Amino acid sequence: MIFCLGTTPAMSRSMTFASLKLDDVNRAAAVGDYAAGKNVNAARVLATLGEPAMTIGFLGGPRAAEMRADMNAAGIVHDFLDVTSPTRLCVTVIDRAAGTATELIEEPSAVTKEGVGRLLKQLADLVARAAGPWSDSKKQNTGEPPVPPNAPPPVVSESFAKSALAVPLDSAPPDFSGLRPTGGPPVPLGAPLSALSSSHPTGGVPVPFGALPSVLPESLDTTGLTAPRSAPFGSLTPGDGTSQPLLLLSGSLAPGVPVTFYRDCVALATSAGVRTIVDAAGEPLGKALAAKPFVVKPNRSELARTLGRSIESDAQLREAIADLISMGPTWAVVTLGRDGAIVSDGREFWRVNVPTIEPVSAIGSGDSFAAGLAAGIARGQTVPEAVRLAAACGVANALTERAGHLSRESVDQFLSQIELVRMR
Repeated sequence: MIFCLGTTPAMSRSMTFASLKLDDVNRAAAVGDYAAGKNVNAARVLATLGEPAMTIGFLGGPRAAEMRADMNAAGIVHDFLDVTSPTRLCVTVIDRAAGTATELIEEPSAVTKEGVGRLLKQLADLVARAAGPWSDSKKQNTGEPPVPPNAPPPVVSESFAKSALAVPLDSAPPDFSGLRPTGGPPVPLGAPLSALSSSHPTGGVPVPFGALPSVLPESLDTTGLTAPRSAPFGSLTPGDGTSQPLLLLSGSLAPGVPVTFYRDCVALATSAGVRTIVDAAGEPLGKALAAKPFVVKPNRSELARTLGRSIESDAQLREAIADLISMGPTWAVVTLGRDGAIVSDGREFWRVNVPTIEPVSAIGSGDSFAAGLAAGIARGQTVPEAVRLAAACGVANALTERAGHLSRESVDQFLSQIELVRMR
């Protein structure tokens, strides 16, 4: 199961014009509204790839129902928290004659501290569930009986969310490994769900995601869980219950969300044995590095902004990536647009070359890249191998007018054209 978390989702309106003339009346040739935002775009791509995923975050106002309806129709599993602040509307303007795509962004509304605490508590519940079944499938626990139907979810204390929000901005990431969700003993890294509570009505046995929707949190919208999944494409196999659980953190933080939020999410997931991918930039990414995420995925400009310096040459780029990794993450993947990407563990570097295309709209290609990266890692691929799938998803997205609306056939086509070259 891959959890796609973001605090700034949006309803997106795509407006396509045969030829756009500024300071004049223009009539759209096509208009489409759909659920978007970086985490939603990534979850949409994962649904297309057939990889079990869930997207979470905040929704509010009249657009919340529209967002949920579109995600249901697309088979995207979601469990967004309702908040009072309204979900924004963003507009993509595509000029076919000029071959351009322009994005008009409405800034997100503020989120309350209480809302942030609720999201952290929800994430604690979800990663605890996800880690148990996977470690069981890898025979990392002692083995336990099946989960009875309608088993209630584990309970995480309210003190958990408060502990995350009370941490000073410049302090070390909180250690969640000793978290006592129900007042019981500390939870060991990667422990099965039974470690959460000896008083749990079912004995706390692991919950198999996808197999028993009835044991998921009561607030979960399960419409997407029953959506049919397509067969795997190419030589890749989608999640089958043994895929590694992952947390994908995407996008900027809404006003009111602490700059340490992604750092705390990484620490929380790591304490449960769930690896993380951070697709962010600037101070939120900088703070998250201390929690040692598995992969960080900035683009070149985001990397420069995070490190506070210009990056002009390939030599400067490699030096910047090495410096970034020295700050905590295991891997860094830096996307370069039409020039592909560079992936490194700080010791070795690989360049990912992509085919030349005439893009329709590159909006959402970074999110699609992140989704492909998460899917590859969840299926057991090395990070450099997973970046090939990531790049294929990014290229396929650039041929669509709507972010994240790629096709599996297009991904399969481009996958064979992605080159992974070790740099010297």
